[in-house]
Amino acid sequence: MFQSEVADYAGINTSTYLSYESGDRDYYPIDKMKRIANLLDVDILELLDDYNRFLYDGQGKQIRKLRKSMGLTQYQFGKRMGVSAGAVKRWESDRVVIFKSTWEKIVRLAHTIREQKADRKA
Repeated sequence: MFQSEVADYAGINTSTYLSYESGDRDYYPIDKMKRIANLLDVDILELLDDYNRFLYDGQGKQIRKLRKSMGLTQYQFGKRMGVSAGAVKRWESDRVVIFKSTWEKIVRLAHTIREQKADRKA
């Protein structure tokens, strides 16, 4: 199958599809990825990296769960992330898609908090 055929089926241009294959894009629209997965007869999760899987699994609920597991309010979490509580609220309500760089920062913050909790227990 040609890349242009996959792109046509997904409803995107060939250069966009090529950027998906090469990893030059951070965000893969789920509707397009579902079409590609269907065409290739694979589970969509096989096509998604960790960041896009995070978005696919529900960014808002995951951020909220993570924030609460850290024992932080939206204000406190926002302060740690360098954003307003309003931004955190928009993330948690899925009104905006977070950037990959923001997701990476959340992952690092979660790791740091877990290490601090482990150190306190030891």
